Amino acid sequence: YASIISNNQNLVPKRLSTLTIFLSIPVLIASIYGMNVPLPFQESTHAFWIPSLISVIILAFAIFYYFRTAKK
Repeated sequence: YASIISNNQNLVPKRLSTLTIFLSIPVLIASIYGMNVPLPFQESTHAFWIPSLISVIILAFAIFYYFRTAKK
């Protein structure tokens, strides 16, 4: 019975770690574009949407890959 409780307790940190990894991808891209250095697309009229779209695509791929390889 103790091993079942232990497995359930290990599941929560695993899910929180996965969520943290997924949320760090858009934060990384936003932090790169938040620096005061010349960056690609800086002078474009779509300077907000291009990095946002890139981060959403990477995040969707990471979530898809995670659920595809996760044990059921």
